[in-house]
Amino acid sequence: MEKLSSAATFVEGGVYACDHTCSICLKAFCDSDSSTVTGCKHDLHLQCILEWCQRSSQCPMCWQAINTKGPMR
Repeated sequence: MEKLSSAATFVEGGVYACDHTCSICLKAFCDSDSSTVTGCKHDLHLQCILEWCQRSSQCPMCWQAINTKGPMR
């Protein structure tokens, strides 16, 4: 989990706690889930957006560019 959390800084919104559902996988967030919010305000599981960003640099919900802070590792 530490490796995943450190990758969160690559997504503009960082990691935060929320009680919604992920816009990519549509599953509810659990207390133990790492989550993030995009610059366009979509709530996502961190793992979902990290995998998504390997295929696309646009938000899967509104197609705005996802701003990154650096290369994903």
